[in-house]
Amino acid sequence: MPLIAVVGCKKDNEFYNEGQIWTTEHIRYQCTVEGIIRVLGCVDENGLFVELGRDIMMHGIVHRCYRIDKTTVYHRYECNRRTLAECILNAPTLRPPTTPS
Repeated sequence: MPLIAVVGCKKDNEFYNEGQIWTTEHIRYQCTVEGIIRVLGCVDENGLFVELGRDIMMHGIVHRCYRIDKTTVYHRYECNRRTLAECILNAPTLRPPTTPS
């Protein structure tokens, strides 16, 4: 019986080609050459992309994309403070765990 090589990735019963990029529930993924699904970042309903591990503030809205264990989280909230750092310190819900120094 011949060996069949599978190329691409499978997630939630969907198949994706090498290099293909797709978005599911605010999370943007890419299928790597090795067949591994990589999380690129988060996307809001208007198409704003936030790279995984980054935080941005635009027009008084904080957009965060981070990982807790194996879960990627997109978090958006209003903040009227002066800086992004102040907004993150006073985030209304989950914050990513801090890394020990």
